[in-house]
Amino acid sequence: MSQANAHEQALALSAAMLAIDDVILLATTGQCPERDLSALLPSLLRQNQARLEDYFLEIAPFEKGRALLVNFLINGVSSEHVRYLIQVTVLEEKLSANRALFAQLLQRLNEAESAAEHFPLLHDAMIARFADIYQASVSPAMRKILIHGNPDYLKQPQIAARVRVCLLCAVRAVGLWRAYGGSKWQVIFFRKRFLKALRALRF
Repeated sequence: MSQANAHEQALALSAAMLAIDDVILLATTGQCPERDLSALLPSLLRQNQARLEDYFLEIAPFEKGRALLVNFLINGVSSEHVRYLIQVTVLEEKLSANRALFAQLLQRLNEAESAAEHFPLLHDAMIARFADIYQASVSPAMRKILIHGNPDYLKQPQIAARVRVCLLCAVRAVGLWRAYGGSKWQVIFFRKRFLKALRALRF
């Protein structure tokens, strides 16, 4: 894990962990901070940015994701957040290996970018579109991720849609983490270095 990309890897996984935290909040309370989604959603439509930070609207909300990762690395105790992160990491890996599905994903995101010229990203129409993209072009890459929570919330279409959107954002963040050289082996074998990079993040 080189110092050159340690910052980007730490930031990308913090974004992924924030998206996962929002999945859990939606599943258990029926809501999550709008600011989180506002920060994460632009990454679904932005490509080839000069800096990792440029994929997002802002990075301040990622501090919560960083805190969750730091807690895991220090205490070494698995949690629902970590289990979801592992599943999302596997999903992103399988999606990237499935050329047909990945090409379909890119095409549908391009179409969503055109739609975003007419609607804010948090508009119900865009949330529904992103949720459909996850369901049709990401989720089929592997066995569905089982979300634990309150059935009264999860059966509500708007909440279920936001859960899928948060999962899509988590997959995107993991993809960015890999693009900057991230791998599970680096987190395992360079644990202290990764922890140092997380603590060095400034929000």
